[in-house]
Amino acid sequence: MAMRTIIGKLQDIQPNGESPRLELFFDPSDLVSLPSEHKGEITLIIHGASWKGTIGLTPGNKPYVHTFLGGSKGRTRCTDLFLSLELAERAELEFHVRERGVLELDRVLTTGEWRAGGNPAERSRRT
Repeated sequence: MAMRTIIGKLQDIQPNGESPRLELFFDPSDLVSLPSEHKGEITLIIHGASWKGTIGLTPGNKPYVHTFLGGSKGRTRCTDLFLSLELAERAELEFHVRERGVLELDRVLTTGEWRAGGNPAERSRRT
């Protein structure tokens, strides 16, 4: 059986806010690899650490990972996790599908870029 991979993309869902809010979105064609119900459990394995969260499956939206993740290092926001990896909006991440709802980061395809004025350092100067 061939290894299945899917691509996740980061999007800043509050581009005009005081700080970024990065969410991880997937293409609807990848639903076969994701939990089958809204708020179903998803596990992201990133650099050996497992982070558990829930998936958003709502009409009109691409599937996305909800804001908060829990792991052996406590609770964190997706934003903080991805910023710690030096990723920005529009980053593309390739995940190996271990099983439905369990995704392991294989590699960062692109680190992304911030919209004009969207960089966290630029936002902190506005406040």
